[in-house]
Parts: sequence; C-alpha cells; structure tokens
Amino acid sequence: MTDFITKTSGIKEARERIKRCLDEFTMALDLADLGLEHVPLELRKLSHISALDLSDNKIRTLPAFLSEFTMLENFDLSRNHFSTLPEVIGSLGSLKVLNLRGNELSSLPEFIEQLSQLEQLDCSRNKLTTAPEMLSKLPALKNLNLSRNNLKTLPEAVRRLSGLGEPSLVQHIEKLVELSRVAGLHDDFFDHAKDHIKVVSRFFHLSPVQSVLYSHFLVRYEDQHITTMDLSSSLNCESNLGILPWLPEFNELEKKKLLYCRRDDGLLSFRVPEGVIEAIRQGNEYKPAHYEGVSIHEFFEALGELFCRRGNNELSWNDLASGIHTLLEQNPQLVFSQKMLAYGLDTDSEVLLLYFCHLLGNQDNDHIWLSPLDNEVYDQKHKTLFRQTRQQFENGTHVLMQMNLIEKRLIEEEHDDFFDDRESFCLTDKAKIELLEELQIKPRKVKTDFIAASSITQKALFFNERETEQIKRLSALLQGNNYQAVRVRLAETGQRGGIVCLFSGASGTGKTETVYQLARKTGRDLLTMNIAEMRSKWVGESEKLTKALFDKYRDAVKNTVVTPILLVNEADAIFSKRFSLNEDSRSVDQMANTVQNIILQEMENLDGILIATTNMSLNMDKAFERRFLFKIEFGKPDLNTRHAIWASMIPELSEEALDTLSSRFDFSGGQIENITRRRMVEYITSGMEPSVEQLITFCQEESPEQEVRRFVL
Repeated sequence: MTDFITKTSGIKEARERIKRCLDEFTMALDLADLGLEHVPLELRKLSHISALDLSDNKIRTLPAFLSEFTMLENFDLSRNHFSTLPEVIGSLGSLKVLNLRGNELSSLPEFIEQLSQLEQLDCSRNKLTTAPEMLSKLPALKNLNLSRNNLKTLPEAVRRLSGLGEPSLVQHIEKLVELSRVAGLHDDFFDHAKDHIKVVSRFFHLSPVQSVLYSHFLVRYEDQHITTMDLSSSLNCESNLGILPWLPEFNELEKKKLLYCRRDDGLLSFRVPEGVIEAIRQGNEYKPAHYEGVSIHEFFEALGELFCRRGNNELSWNDLASGIHTLLEQNPQLVFSQKMLAYGLDTDSEVLLLYFCHLLGNQDNDHIWLSPLDNEVYDQKHKTLFRQTRQQFENGTHVLMQMNLIEKRLIEEEHDDFFDDRESFCLTDKAKIELLEELQIKPRKVKTDFIAASSITQKALFFNERETEQIKRLSALLQGNNYQAVRVRLAETGQRGGIVCLFSGASGTGKTETVYQLARKTGRDLLTMNIAEMRSKWVGESEKLTKALFDKYRDAVKNTVVTPILLVNEADAIFSKRFSLNEDSRSVDQMANTVQNIILQEMENLDGILIATTNMSLNMDKAFERRFLFKIEFGKPDLNTRHAIWASMIPELSEEALDTLSSRFDFSGGQIENITRRRMVEYITSGMEPSVEQLITFCQEESPEQEVRRFVL
C-alpha cells in the first residue's frame, strides 16, 4: 500500500505521488499538507481510487472531473479554505466518509442529501449557523460532528445524531470569556451573557462579576503565574490600569480558596488550585480541602502544600505558622500531633521543626541547609528572625538543638571537597523515633542479584540498519576470545581495559532488552543497577549503596571465568550536567553530584563491561560522554523494521494487514508489543481473534497522535 508519511514538496511532490499511485494501481492517495491551492489535473487519471486525502492545503474549490470518481469512499478535505461546498461532491454517491473539519463553511447545501451511502460526516470547526434537518434523513449516517461552530438553531433530530446536548460548564466558561473580550463588562454584556453567568455562578457560588472574572482565570489554569497584565489583555482593557477596579474581587476569590495569589515585591500573580480543575472535570461542586481527622499521610500532604505555597510566596510567614498550628490542632488523633503539641514550642521553632519533618517525610531529604530557609520559610518581614535563627543553629544554641530534636550533620566523603558542610542539619534519632513512627521511614535497600545468562529467554529484536550494524560489532567484541584479546592489547598500550557503552533513545526502542540478549548470546551473567532504587531517604546511603554495588561487581569479575555485564538502567539522572554548588544549593543536588563523582571514578577504573541506558543524551555531562567507548542511539523503527516487528509478533497477519499497521502507525517496538498483548487479552476474554480493524482501534488507543495518516483500507 501507499506510504502515508507526509512530505511537503508542493505541486511537484503531488505529481510524483499521483504517478506512483497510477503505476502501482494503489487504492489510496495522500496529497495532504503540500501547500496546494488547486487540485492537480493529473489526478483525473486516478478515478479508480477509494481514498483521497487533500487535507491541510489551501484549496478553495474542486474540479468537475471528480464526478468520475465513482469508487471514492473516503474523502478528506479538512483544514482547507472552502467557504461553500463544491457541487461536485453531490455526485460522489459512493462516499462513506467525508471530512470537512476546519474550513470556513457557513452553511451546508441541499445536494448533500444525495450522499445516501455516507456514514461519517465531520463539519466541526467551521462557521455553520444552522444545520439542515435533511442531515438526519441520510439513511447510512451514523457519525455526525458539528462541534465548534456558531449554531444558533439545531433541529432536534440533528442534535441527537450529532450528540450535541446542553452546553457543558466548560463551554459556558469559554463563552463568557469570548463575549466579555468583545463587549467588555458593561450592563448590556451582563444581560446578553446571563444564561452563561447563571451556570458558572451557581457552580462556584459567585456573584455575576466574579463569575466572569474567574472564567478568565480558568481558561489559563495551566499557567502557574497569571499576571495582572495577562488578565488586562484577556479582558481587552485599554491599559493595565483597567484591571485595578477588579482587584477587590480577586481578593474575594482568594478568600474562597478559588485562587492562590503570589506577591513578589508588590507584583501580583495568580494560579488556579488543582482541585478546582478536578471538580470541573468530574462535574462536582468545588469544596476546598479540609484536613481534619486525617491519616498521617494526608497530614503530610497538607503540610507539603503549606510549605509549597510559602515557597511560592502565596502565603506569608504568619499565614504559614497559623495554618501549621491549625493543622496540628485539627488532628489530635495522630501521635505526630500529640508529640508536637506536647513540646510546647514557640511559633518559630514549631514551624522549623515541621519543616524538617516535611523534607524528610515528603522529599526523602534528611540533609537540610539553612540558606534556602530564607525564601522557603521566612518572608521579607521576618528576615531578622531568620538571621537570629541561623546564628543560633550555627552556635548550637537553638532550642530545637538543646531539646535534641535537631543536630548538625557532617558527611565525610572523599568527593565532598566542593561544598561546605558547616550549615548542614538533620533530625536526630530521637526526633525520628518520637515523631515519625507512623510514617515507618526506613532506609531503602537496593537489589543487586545477578541474572544468569542461561536464564535469559531468547527474544527476536529488530532495529534499523544503522543500529543493527553497531549492535553486531559490539556483540562480536563481547565474544570470549575477542574480548580477551582486546583487553590484553589495551593493557599493553597503557589504556583503560574496561568496555563502557551507552545505549540511548526513546522508551520502547529496545535498549534494555538488547543488553539482556547480548548477555545471553555472549554467555555473560548480568548485574543490574537501577538508579531510581539508589535514591535513599538517608544522607550518605545512596553513596554507600553505589559503592557497595561496584564492589560487588568487582568481586564477581575476579571470581568468574566469564566477565559479567554491569547494566546501569535508566541512568538519565546521573548523566545530566552536574550542579554548580554554592551556599544556597539544596542538599539533594549536593548528594547527586557526590553519586555522579563516584560513578565517574568507577567508570574510569572499570575492569569489566558496563552498559548504561538512558532516554536522553543531549544534556549529558562531558565527563560522562568521553568515558563511553561505544555509543548506540536507538531510533524509532523505520517502515521496514516496523513491518518486520509486526510480522514477528503476529505472524498470521496478511501482507496487506502488515503493510497497513506498519505504515499507518509510527510505533516503537515496545508499543507494538503492547498491542500484541492487548490482542491476546481480547482473544482470551472473547474467544474470538481480533480483526485488523480492531487492531487499528487498539493502535489508536495506544497513541492516537502517532497515527501517520488516516485512510480507508
């Protein structure tokens, strides 16, 4: 079948495709996205085709010769410049699918009723104000899309067929924004938009003015910093001063917890809480979260939200302190609350101790630096308090240190000379036992068991030509005699003897499975190191686990006849550029750099085989990049490779079906495997083998944006 990968070469490319279609006598032709302003005359020769795609061009009319296309079933004219529907379409009695999406149609002509075979009609995103009732009388029509038009009247039968019911809350919100931008917030606007205002006002319990203003916030809900300038532009004010009369209404929205307001040196910005958007999605009334009588995990979730808002300047220090104390008092059932209140701390000490608990409980961070507290806890009005607190911590005279709840933390590492530990503090063991019993925080252990080469199941892998050649060369190198010969030769010339390789590429392209198959084929056992498992809750633990794993690998190399492979899986975090550290650096950044230095040193001294996989290589630290002897970039499979993967996983598919699936969906091997597993599940549950059409549906559900081009089989 025709390759549907889009090329944008203009009329010349269109003629080449028409010629190829004629020569091969294929049934589908793709002329989409070529910048065409008219249909090429050469198309006249292809009256036999059943599918024609002219989408994403600049066409305004159609030639009369298309009436000769008596076999045409699928016609895509979406995203062109049609203001009226060409009459020639009325002669295409064989049409089953007609796509007119994204044009400039203001009406549908009566001749469309001649399309008696039409099953799907998409007229969305046009300028239709009415839809003729005869649409509901088309005998075969099952799917009608009229969304995103200007429909003022709609026959009931057509409404039912198109699935258009009463406007949703989102549509009311969007309409309020649209109308207010044009008309402004004047009396006649409120009268004209009263139906939309009523729905929004009832859902959020707001006044009419607040409903309109809040709609402008809601349509920008993904923006974490909605400024007054943004709102001034959205409301079409003549200048930014035009927003000033509405600031009291913004304050009311903030009090209702429908907005979070950030104040940076007098500059205001806003964001919509996530809970509001979730309420809209579910159609439920929005109720701000109340954390009373909650579990310990919900308590820490609320605690994290308070500190997050303080760090964003959405809460003052006083509001933070008040919110924290209220949270403790509302949850006397928790041991944590009981212990905290029993300490009888002053407000500042209570906030600080809870900050330490929050970092450990929510962020796995037990290595706290004082400098970030300046912005994450204290505000401008409490800078003096911060300086006093910092001095007391450094002198060891702070009440939390005297109560043996906080202590100074020093890490003695050979790679830590790039930062100063004098400001590092942590919770004491006493505090962890007394306060965090309910969280059951324990150090993590990383699994480091070897996988025997003989236990790895053989699996066929398919790659593009370039990757195939690279993997073959690496496989040959790792064969016993070749590997030993290379090691000896490198040692004789004074070079590093370790073989360090990097497999990079998108998820599902076969990086990890290739390592397993190399291990099986070369008879080498496999030791896996997953970076995600190396992230420990305890300071110094990640470094120790990393060193312990390399020690274990070193011992295995010494005590085995066949050198094993060390697989560093999902190593994105450690390969990225190291942080530039200063006194304001987070402890997690410092520990990440320490782990990176350990791994760099181990790679330098490696006597063995290390293969690392990563989904990203563009931001790699140069120190890592120059240590890799082999670098293989795993790209997404090309058309021929996809064809081979489909054939391998579902050998009973016909050549036509294989061509369809491989050309239509730009999938990785992992995604194709997902589809084959879905196919098996469907067969087991229904007792019937899924058809090709069902497989196409599974593919569209897997990743609709990776469909190369829609067409009829």
